[in-house]
Amino acid sequence: MVSKQRRTTIFLTGASTGIGRAVAVRLMSEGYEVWGTSRQVEKLRDLPGLHPLRLDFAEPESIDQAWEQALAESGGMDVVIQNAGRGHWGSVEESSVAEARRQWVDLVEGPLRLLQLAAAHMRLRRSGCILGVTSLAAELPIPFFPITARVRRP
Repeated sequence: MVSKQRRTTIFLTGASTGIGRAVAVRLMSEGYEVWGTSRQVEKLRDLPGLHPLRLDFAEPESIDQAWEQALAESGGMDVVIQNAGRGHWGSVEESSVAEARRQWVDLVEGPLRLLQLAAAHMRLRRSGCILGVTSLAAELPIPFFPITARVRRP
């Protein structure tokens, strides 16, 4: 009897563009099974082999739903890559408090909820890896990027 080895499962936020999309493509090409998220799930449909999930950090229920769906489909997550985010371009004087709050939700509160879910799952399994992707703006001052730089600063 031939045994079928389970592929490593990865939950990747922000998989629709930029670094997240490139990471998703690379991981799938290397044989990993990837559940990728985006606020606009239709942007993921052209990635063959990807398990697309809608996740918007501003909507806490979407975090729980995406995580639970990925677990139900995969049987368990081995790796979480927290890559999703957004940037806000503008001077401090021109930036609204609402935009600063949105940055906080997208870059701190939302990811925190996902990491709580992932850590609890991985603790029960006694296995797993969580990776966080940040921004160069957190370390290197970029003009007109003050809110994103401050929120992303470790």
